[in-house]
Amino acid sequence: MTTPAVSKRLAQMEARLGVQLLNRTTRRVSLTQEGEIYLAHARRILADIADMEQMVKSAVAAPKGLLRVNVTLGFGRSHVAPLISGFVKLYPEVQVQLQLSVNPPPISEDAFDVCVRFGEPPDARVRAFVDYLAGHFGKSSTRAAGLVSDWQDTARATAGCVPIR
Repeated sequence: MTTPAVSKRLAQMEARLGVQLLNRTTRRVSLTQEGEIYLAHARRILADIADMEQMVKSAVAAPKGLLRVNVTLGFGRSHVAPLISGFVKLYPEVQVQLQLSVNPPPISEDAFDVCVRFGEPPDARVRAFVDYLAGHFGKSSTRAAGLVSDWQDTARATAGCVPIR
């Protein structure tokens, strides 16, 4: 800001408050008692705003809480565990529970936030059966279309099953 702009803004503040904030002489400018009070409160308010902004930024930026991960034994031990170690160092507010299992629990139990599986999705047999029926009844068949629609609803309900190629 230019010096005239600062002087104008200060004059507006003093007029609004009805007090003089600065003592002005030809050689010096100093704070009045009211100016000292105003400055102390303004500094405190600005510090509070800076603290609030920092708290809001850090709350959004840093993940925290519990992350439940289930992975097959071999893949989890060799690939996922080292990654989780680095993740926890990077985000100390996140508590990770890693379960390595030979026979993984069904995804439908919703006991984990992340599940890593290999092979065909659990509903592959249902899909094969629907494809067979659609081929048997014909693609334009109302019955086959209903079965395909039912299968699609089932597939959507199987949350967490993401094929990776």
